[in-house]
Amino acid sequence: MTDDETQSTALASVSLSFPFLPGYAFKPPEPVKLNKNGIENWKMWKKLWKHYCTVSNADSRSPEFRKSLLISTMGIEALQIYNGCDPVDSDTVDETLQKLDSHILGETNETFERYKFNTRVQKPDETIF
Repeated sequence: MTDDETQSTALASVSLSFPFLPGYAFKPPEPVKLNKNGIENWKMWKKLWKHYCTVSNADSRSPEFRKSLLISTMGIEALQIYNGCDPVDSDTVDETLQKLDSHILGETNETFERYKFNTRVQKPDETIF
């Protein structure tokens, strides 16, 4: 038996004897890129993150582990934003994501949104519904 075969056999036996751990079988989402189309990229990245936590069983891990996994996965741009949002060591993953949401997504300017809606012109091929 070659060294590669021995190593493959050993890895197979290890993976069967240990519970599924994050990062072993599923690649985490790529770091979020906020420079172009940042809002849409952030929304998509958050969905990928939630799915990754589900399939990797990260939800069953400790809050500290989950927060560290989030911070190490989200990338430098998002970490710089989080560091500017008064981070607290006791922040949970949900609180961290909420702080990032409030900064990246911002608040909706209702006056401007109303203006855009009221000045919109219906296209000939659009129906009312």
